[in-house]
Amino acid sequence: PTVSRRPKIAHYYGRLKAAPDAPPQVSRAAYKALVQKYHPDRHQGSVRHEIVLAALNKAQEVLLDPERRAAHDAWIRQEEIRLGLRE
Repeated sequence: PTVSRRPKIAHYYGRLKAAPDAPPQVSRAAYKALVQKYHPDRHQGSVRHEIVLAALNKAQEVLLDPERRAAHDAWIRQEEIRLGLRE
């Protein structure tokens, strides 16, 4: 049998493992915990961890700016419509 998989949208909330409706304090706490976990200094300067840290920094930068966050939320809605996940 074929299993239908629902497409996933890669967005900044997912990077921070925070719900889109989470208050900024929750996003900040998630960011802080993930930065501590993935910081390159804790992993002998790992390039992979540097990339993860850069992605976390970008996500936090966007989600803390109300205008950029609203634009990101609008993009998510557009993608959900395009993929048939929302009407």
